Amino acid sequence: MRPPTSLYRLLCLLTTLISMMALTFPAAATSADPFAAALDDKMPGWLSYYDVPGAVVSYIEDGAVVWTRAYGVKDATTQAPMTPDAIFNHGSNGKTLTAWGVMHLVEEGRIDLDAPVEKYLKRWHFPPSEFDANEVTIRRLLSHTAGLGIHGYPQYDLRRPLPTLEQVLSGQNQDQPPLEILWPPGSRVEYSGGGFALLQMVIEDVTGEPYEQYMQREIMQPLGITQGGWTWTPVLRAMAATPHGFHLDPYRYKNLAVQSIGSFNSSVSDFARFLAANMSGPMASCLAEVFSRPKRSRG
Repeated sequence: MRPPTSLYRLLCLLTTLISMMALTFPAAATSADPFAAALDDKMPGWLSYYDVPGAVVSYIEDGAVVWTRAYGVKDATTQAPMTPDAIFNHGSNGKTLTAWGVMHLVEEGRIDLDAPVEKYLKRWHFPPSEFDANEVTIRRLLSHTAGLGIHGYPQYDLRRPLPTLEQVLSGQNQDQPPLEILWPPGSRVEYSGGGFALLQMVIEDVTGEPYEQYMQREIMQPLGITQGGWTWTPVLRAMAATPHGFHLDPYRYKNLAVQSIGSFNSSVSDFARFLAANMSGPMASCLAEVFSRPKRSRG
């Protein structure tokens, strides 16, 4: 789900500035760097203008997280100051984590990118349609070209039980219809959270374990990211910044029944470590070494 417009504009502005400044500032980024000084100067005005209570910025350079800075408050009601280790929900950015989990299975030879997704499904299958389900491949699911609908799925209050993944895909206990092939696979790009829900089922059916357990062990732990998760726990909520909507009204924490589409909760610096691993640099080298080690049999 895209953030409220005011926050989205601020995020876009920060992303642009970070991209531009990273090309011009030296590697030894410290609190005295021009970019850090510019943030310290401009951020209070930006937060006020865009009605955002607080923000955390991590600076990545040469494939490493150099520093993280916090601005504003974690909660507009209590005025508790924002902290660099505050936990945030990263929304649909979490789809990149799912893509990594899938590609790790591809590298291990357990998934073929161009094989029909039906080859790997054990608990759910496409309903009959005029289109060939064998044309729905892993590659097309990753690139949103599989011909599927369902832009996204609703969140659930923490007090409500979550439906199973099979129920979600079948349109049960959701505000969404069953996942169906609506267009010829490969014919168009159509953003599909439903496709990434299917990728979660692929990960679980191939590995025989829950999505979160697999992702934590195979993707996050090699990066040293151990503080975070895909569901809100009391520990994470105690460390989290309060979600806010328009007019700074606080939102309740909510969980997604489909973790793969964007329910990862972590600090900004930890998510930045994952981003840094996508670049050339120390984090990428470390991850490549871990992933290249022989796997121990898990039975």
